[in-house]
Amino acid sequence: MARVRPKAKTRKPATMPKREGRTVKNKVLVLVLLVFGLWLVYHPVKNMVVTKMVKYGTAEWKVLEQSEPVAAALIRDETVVAAPADGTFEPAVPEGEKVAVGRVIGYVQTQAATSSSDLVKIAVKAPRAGLVSYHPDDLEGVLKPDMLDKLDIEKISQLLADKQGGVSAPPKAERGKPLLKIVDNLANPYVYLPYPAGLTPVPVKGKSMTVKFSDGIKTEIVFREVKKSNDQLVAIGEILDAPDLDLKNRFMTLNIIAGSYEGVTIAKEALVEKDGRPGVFMDREGVCRWTEVEVKGSVKDQVVVSGLDVGSRYILNTSWVREGQRLD
Repeated sequence: MARVRPKAKTRKPATMPKREGRTVKNKVLVLVLLVFGLWLVYHPVKNMVVTKMVKYGTAEWKVLEQSEPVAAALIRDETVVAAPADGTFEPAVPEGEKVAVGRVIGYVQTQAATSSSDLVKIAVKAPRAGLVSYHPDDLEGVLKPDMLDKLDIEKISQLLADKQGGVSAPPKAERGKPLLKIVDNLANPYVYLPYPAGLTPVPVKGKSMTVKFSDGIKTEIVFREVKKSNDQLVAIGEILDAPDLDLKNRFMTLNIIAGSYEGVTIAKEALVEKDGRPGVFMDREGVCRWTEVEVKGSVKDQVVVSGLDVGSRYILNTSWVREGQRLD
C-alpha cells in the first residue's frame, strides 16, 4: 500500500513592522525639519521683500490752499458813450488805453445831410478820464457801485444769466445806441457773487475774504452787501488792490480761499494712528519706528504737520510694515 506524503505547508510572508515604523518616523522628521527650515527663512525673506517694496516720501515745505471756484460778475464805475449818428465807427485808440477827458477816441463816418450826401466824420470824445472799452453790455446802468444797497437781486440774477459770455464790439454805429464805455480805473471795482450753498466760510457784511483770480493773483475782498434770494446768498464785495481786469467780459471765475495752511507737508496716506494720536513710520537705522506728528491742516491728499523736518523720509505704504520691523 502506497504511502501518502503529507502536503507541504504554505509559508506566510513575514511582516516587517519595524521597517514600516521607521519609514513613518523618517517622513515625520523630514516634515518637521522642512517646517522648521521654512520658519527660519520666512522672516528674513519677508523682510527682504518688504525692503524692496516699501515706498518713501519726503517732507516738503508747502502752502496748501482749500479753494472753491465761484462764477462772478464785475461791477465797475462805467460811463457809456452813445453814437452821435448812424454810420461806421473808426476807433482812434486801442482797447484798454487810458484817456483824459475830452480826448478824441474815434470817429463815426456818416453821410452828411446835404444834397451831395458827402461822407463826414464826427469825432467821439471821452466824457471823463478812464480806460476805453469797446464792449458795452447793457448792464452798465444796472450794476452800479453807487446803487449797491438798492440792487434787485432776483432781477439782476436773471439779467446775468441772459448776458453770460463775451460781448462783441458793435460793427456799426447806431445813433443813440451804446458805442463804447469809459471805465474808472482809479476806483475799486466790486464783484457780484452768487454764493454756492454749503460753501464755507459764509460771507458776512463788513468782513473780508481772500480770493484768487484765474491768473493766480490773490487779493482781499470786503463784503459790502449780503442778501438772500431764493434760498441762495448773494454777496457783493469790494476788490482791494484789484489787478488789471478784462474789459471785454464782465463775467469771470473767482476762487474763494476757504483755508490756507503753510508748513512741513506730507502725504495723507502716510498717517498712522497710535492710541488715537497721528504719526508716521520712519526708517531709524534700519528699523521701522513710529514718530508722532501734529496735523495743522489738510487739503485733498496732503497734510501740513509739525514734528517733522523738511527733508525727512517717511514710509508711504504703511500696510507693508509694522513698528520694530527691520528694513535693511
